[in-house]
Amino acid sequence: MTAKQGIHHTPARQVVRPTGGIFRGRFPSRKSGRSVAFESLIERDALLLFEFSRGVASCREQPYSIRYTFEGRSRKYTPDFELSLASGAVLLIEVKPEDKALAPDEGRRLRRIGSIFPS
Repeated sequence: MTAKQGIHHTPARQVVRPTGGIFRGRFPSRKSGRSVAFESLIERDALLLFEFSRGVASCREQPYSIRYTFEGRSRKYTPDFELSLASGAVLLIEVKPEDKALAPDEGRRLRRIGSIFPS
């Protein structure tokens, strides 16, 4: 029978609507051996890329926070992800929509944060 014939599909559970427009969830990562949390659709997409990239050994979300000074104010920064690469290198990853990443203030802020870490 079809819905037109009088049978209606009832979802097994009610889908939770994200509040404030934020899409959150967990990504099941074989590489990391656990579910990795994400806070946006582009973070979820990044996790998918990390998972299938041969060069990425594992991933940690929001690994730690640092304090820094920017425009005369003390601020806190937490990277979105820390990748452990197959080569042994470690990368910090910040995931942003292109329009936000290209904003002049954001570029200055990220350069300031980058200056804290040794090259």
